[in-house]
This record gives sequence, structure tokens and C-alpha cells, in this order.
Amino acid sequence: MVLYSFMYLPLMLIAFLGFMSLALGNVGMIVLFLGHVFVIPVATTLLHMASIIIPPQYKYVQARDVCNLIPSFPVIPGNINVFPSYWMAHFLFFMGYFLQNANTLITKSAESGAPKDRVDLRKGQGTTALVVGIIATLAIVFARYKLTGCESILGIMIAAITMVPLGIGWYMMATLAGARDGDIFGIAGRIMPLSALTPPPMTCLYKA
Repeated sequence: MVLYSFMYLPLMLIAFLGFMSLALGNVGMIVLFLGHVFVIPVATTLLHMASIIIPPQYKYVQARDVCNLIPSFPVIPGNINVFPSYWMAHFLFFMGYFLQNANTLITKSAESGAPKDRVDLRKGQGTTALVVGIIATLAIVFARYKLTGCESILGIMIAAITMVPLGIGWYMMATLAGARDGDIFGIAGRIMPLSALTPPPMTCLYKA
């Protein structure tokens, strides 16, 4: 059961992002979803092409269904390139975006007039997400390496130094695309200044 959860994790993340981005219209989720669909396959393929200079023992593992991004695809006999694997590329790209989102919630200056209790809540939620996200990332990457045999140390390192910064950069682009801090949590969008929470003035008309 644990092994199967590792097999489908990136696919579940992508499907969840696609569904929620359409259901909620969250710009941050939409941008992240598009990154998974278009950017990561291209970036990973380019890294595979560049790995021609890497000795085979450092970039290949034996092909098995558990190593495929889509496990139901037929397994081609031989070896598969894990410099990095598509699985690790998608996962670390997502976590790079996720962790930068959490960091922004912590460090972002409060808007003028924003309720202090809501700002404190936003920072507390961001801190929790950051700590849990880091621990979960390390645990999942370690377990994936140990339990499946589908990763190499060098491949994981390459994924970490390329896909995590790519996720962070993609988050920055989401903020430029109109997302409120690229926020996939929806926390920042719920914090409004007091002036926005105060009912507007009303004029009453009386008939004589």
C-alpha cells in the first residue's frame, strides 16, 4: 500500500491541482498546474539530454512499473534515466512552489489597517505549512529512494538543485500573473484591511 502511494503521488497532486484550479479559479493553482503539465516535462527531458556526459551507473536504474510516472504504462526492458526521474522532478517542483508560498505568508508585511489577529493567524499558518512541508519533503524523498529503488543519489541532487528553484521561480511568476501572492492556500486573500471590512456609508431617504 505504501509503495503504491509513492507510485501515484505526483499524478494525484497534478489531478488535485487541475480540479481545484477549475473549481475555485485560484490563479496560484492554475499557474502551478500549468507548470506541471508543460514546464516540468520539457525541463526534465532537457536534463536527460544533457546527461549524456554522465556515466551510466549514476543516471540509470532498472526499469520497473513502480518507477514510471504513470505505472500502468508498459515497462520497456532495460534501464530508465533518473537524472532526474519525472517523479522526483514533479514532486520537488511542487514542494518548491509550496514552500515559497508558505515563506511568503510568513515574511509578507501586513497591509495598512489589517486586523492584527488575522495577520498573526496568517503567519502562524505559514510557519506550520513551512515546517511540515520541509519534514514531509525530506521523509518522502528518503522513503522513495529506500523503498522503490527507482532513484539515484545524484538524480535526487540534480532534481533538488534544479526543480526546487524552478518551483520558487514559478511561484514568483504566479504573483506577476495576478495571483494574490501566488497563494495556493487561499490564506492571504482572506486578510483584508479594516476599511474593507467596514460597511460603506449609507444614505436614507424618507418620504414626506
